[in-house]
Amino acid sequence: MKTIEIQTAVLKAALFCAAKNDIRYYLNGVFVESKNGNLFIVSTTDATMFVHQIEGGYSGDDFGFIIPRSVVESIVKTKNKVLEIAGESFSRGSELRCGSTLFTSVDGQFPNWRSVVPSHLGTTIQDSITLKFNPELVMDCYSAIATAEGKKEKGYAAKLGDTGQCGIVSGDNPLTFCIISPMRDTGKPSWRVL
Repeated sequence: MKTIEIQTAVLKAALFCAAKNDIRYYLNGVFVESKNGNLFIVSTTDATMFVHQIEGGYSGDDFGFIIPRSVVESIVKTKNKVLEIAGESFSRGSELRCGSTLFTSVDGQFPNWRSVVPSHLGTTIQDSITLKFNPELVMDCYSAIATAEGKKEKGYAAKLGDTGQCGIVSGDNPLTFCIISPMRDTGKPSWRVL
């Protein structure tokens, strides 16, 4: 039996940027990935994306699976600060357990989320491009960062940076961030994950 542990607050935070009832069913959940011993918790609506890295979070083989949104909404109601997810295999369509909750991971391929993370993450590009962002999406990203970092006080200030391609919202932990797509003149995001 394989097991991983994820902070409840991180899964709760991922819900702010997870799709709801999207026709692309594989976006309606939270992606859990192991790569080179690190765990990544990722969610996206295609206009926003939440990423949280847990360094050294898993020592086994690389894997990736999607926890359905409805399952995440249910399991984050627990009082436990850390959730353990267990199963024989961490793959698409596998049977998993979190506490007393049994569920099947989504049988779908999550998009290549790394392709939209700027290579110069954490730096601000100084040029003449002005990007506009949907304020509701900015607030969702602020809420996700505050939730992941356990900040409950009002007025918590995450940082919004502009890379010239997208917005980056980050807080105190450099391994947790959100990416926001800029708006076009139509008010819709100008890029998509897919």
